[in-house]
Amino acid sequence: MELRILVSHLAWLSPLPMIEMRNRTNVRSVQTRIRRTRVVVAALIAMVATACEGTGASEWGPLALVEATGDMARNEGMVVITDACVFLERDDERGLLVWPADRTRWNPGDRSISFTTLEGGEVTVESGQHVVLAGGGAGVGEDGDAWTETIQWARRPAPECVTRGAWFVTDIE
Repeated sequence: MELRILVSHLAWLSPLPMIEMRNRTNVRSVQTRIRRTRVVVAALIAMVATACEGTGASEWGPLALVEATGDMARNEGMVVITDACVFLERDDERGLLVWPADRTRWNPGDRSISFTTLEGGEVTVESGQHVVLAGGGAGVGEDGDAWTETIQWARRPAPECVTRGAWFVTDIE
């Protein structure tokens, strides 16, 4: 009795779309190669995902970042850090906080923000903390998507973070 099994290969794994098997030894050999190929592909996917983490959301957490800010107006309120956003809450309203990329770091372990002040000091900001900020505000308006297109982002905020107003942080008092 002849055992015939057809094993499909993905086009990018093999130039041969089909292999015909005539005995059990060939079947086991092909099954072993397929398992090894799956392990190699899974390892490559894991390596690519790990490499992408250094420049993606995990490095910056929920921070919205721009290259630089410069206004020195004063604002204060409570920092609220969610999974996707960082807000300044004041009078029961939340506004998106936008941070300067060169002086801001996300700390994933304790979900805090490290910020270097204009004078060179280090400040750590946590959710629920009251802060006094120097910077400038921006009215986002009704169309948050259109507003985000007008900004040169180092890291664009998640769509759900765009509120009617934003505060571009220059310094923390």
